[in-house]
Amino acid sequence: MEFERISHPNIHEIRVYPDENLTAKGAAEYLANKVQKNPDIPVTFATGDTMIPFAKNFKLTGVDFSRILARHLDQYWQYPNNGEFSFPQFLYDRIFKPLNINRRNIATIDGLAKNPYAEADRYDKLVKNISVCILGVGPGGHLGFTESSNDFDIFTMRTHFQQLSRVTFERDTIERKQDTPPTAITQGLANIGETEERIVILYGPEKGKILADALHNSISPLNPASYLKKEDVGNSTIIFIDKAAAKQVE
Repeated sequence: MEFERISHPNIHEIRVYPDENLTAKGAAEYLANKVQKNPDIPVTFATGDTMIPFAKNFKLTGVDFSRILARHLDQYWQYPNNGEFSFPQFLYDRIFKPLNINRRNIATIDGLAKNPYAEADRYDKLVKNISVCILGVGPGGHLGFTESSNDFDIFTMRTHFQQLSRVTFERDTIERKQDTPPTAITQGLANIGETEERIVILYGPEKGKILADALHNSISPLNPASYLKKEDVGNSTIIFIDKAAAKQVE
């Protein structure tokens, strides 16, 4: 599939596609190619609106995903894993089940764990040695549910319990009309950074503005996505965007 490129000194590759669907298709084909070469590859999946067209394109690749080791970025705490807006349920419905991924190879965060800190520690042990991490970029540049902050410690945090920002919580409960809580368990930036490769997907001018800030300004906890420029992170990060987002980045 044809695409354009934007060069950046700290990012391995930025691919630009004409529209949202072709961006998602390009990212799906890229991951499928990696799975075809290594059927047992460990992959961390993101969720959210960005991932819906991405997930729709997997079956079109014709690649067998059944043997991959499947993990995910985050889950609301005090919310059931089979709830309407649960991230494990999102992935099961759109990716794990349609691709016939072996259930023994799927591990998810327990949204109803009594102790979120203990659950974060448990899950952290399951997300080491990940080959590919799929990422979207959320409000304030959050990755997973690691939110915008004034604290540079976010760059060294592993899987942890997280209070959602007001912007994220209002997006979820007002814009998306979800009944989800203001807390979550999420992989941290340290987890994201230690994966062998990151595939970042985003569409549209608003996400493009967040990405532009991350790419063109200093690495800052105010925009967690700026972490993607970090040495030994950016050089193994590939970003897939549409032209609407690219206009903000160029």
